[in-house]
Amino acid sequence: MAEATEKDNTGTNKNAEKNSLRRGRLGFILSKTALLTIVMAGLFAVGFYKKLGVETQISYIVMCMLGLGTVFFRFRRDSENGSVNEISARHPFKFLGFLTLGIMLSFACMFLPVECMPMAPVFLILSLYGNTAIGTIAGTTLLMMSVLFSGAGLPVFFMYIVSSLFTVGMICPIREDEKFGGRIFLSACCIFVCEIAGIILPANERPSFEMFIIPIVNIIISTILIIGIIRLYSRKVLYYYRDKYLELNDTENPMMKELRENNTPLYKQCIHTTHFIELISKEFGLDMDAMKCAGYYHNKKDELQALFEANDFPPAARRILEEYAEYKNGGGKVNIRTREVAAIIASETVITTILKVLSDEERKKSFDSDRIIDATFSHFDNTGTFNNCNISLAELLKMKKIFKDAKLYYDFLR
Repeated sequence: MAEATEKDNTGTNKNAEKNSLRRGRLGFILSKTALLTIVMAGLFAVGFYKKLGVETQISYIVMCMLGLGTVFFRFRRDSENGSVNEISARHPFKFLGFLTLGIMLSFACMFLPVECMPMAPVFLILSLYGNTAIGTIAGTTLLMMSVLFSGAGLPVFFMYIVSSLFTVGMICPIREDEKFGGRIFLSACCIFVCEIAGIILPANERPSFEMFIIPIVNIIISTILIIGIIRLYSRKVLYYYRDKYLELNDTENPMMKELRENNTPLYKQCIHTTHFIELISKEFGLDMDAMKCAGYYHNKKDELQALFEANDFPPAARRILEEYAEYKNGGGKVNIRTREVAAIIASETVITTILKVLSDEERKKSFDSDRIIDATFSHFDNTGTFNNCNISLAELLKMKKIFKDAKLYYDFLR
């Protein structure tokens, strides 16, 4: 009965998650359709204002709509295969919001001097919240809109393409603790050189200070926007999960306190299991925060979806816990695929066995940690637990050594 109840709960959670995803996709599709309709109407209005011929307007709008359609298609495909920023894949309206802001800037550029089109920041933010391919396609489409309806011409188009791609190439991807001062300076220099090569030199006029005023203003605006985008991305994406891990991995958070008060033996088992998970993660170079989080909450395998939704678990920890739950709910018959889950299974099995032995006064007298560890890994070998896992034999031996070298820790458990 208990197993049937667990399966029913799991099925209910999965159905609820599928319904939520379906509603989210429908909302995103409706939003995209509305945005495309508004953009089309706006381009017709700009074309009418600038007195463009009907045939010209239609040809321009068709190209712009195809470009935006390609952006949406690529975003959906890359979201499904994991190539998009994880936060954007889970919250696609963030990308849609930044794309909308880019479209608004593109419309504004249709009425600005050609020397003052701050398009590099648009390429950058769409590349960060999507990926480089999506950012390039989207940025190029928006730049094409501005150039076509402003009558700027191909030299201006290529000038901004080169400077924008240079900026994206210099700054993306953004990683923790990187310095960006030099890269931002080089991006500004590239924009300035492209402005000179694409606008000032072809003007066939004697250079004057007035000719450089608007390009310099463009550089200042672009640089300020680039710095703001980097700071925004770092705060909202890069360091977002760092703060989340600090919250989840705190043993004094409400979930861990509840476990400690309601089920002290299970709480201790999670703490001791996580200790070895951390040691193995450090040895193998795994994501320490994600592994520690998985160690603390692996016992909640039957309520993962509710746990994820209520606490916004980081994607890395989600993947580990989902694979672990899949293995456990499958009665050990589901293949373990990753080293992360292998580390959790080994740590949990060794610690559970040791705690069980130490809780028995008779067996405690003949306690031999080496024998327990050897028997555990022999069982893994005989049952083929790690046969389809991406862990090597050398790593399994290192893992075994970590457990055997912890004799003082086992004395503490006595």
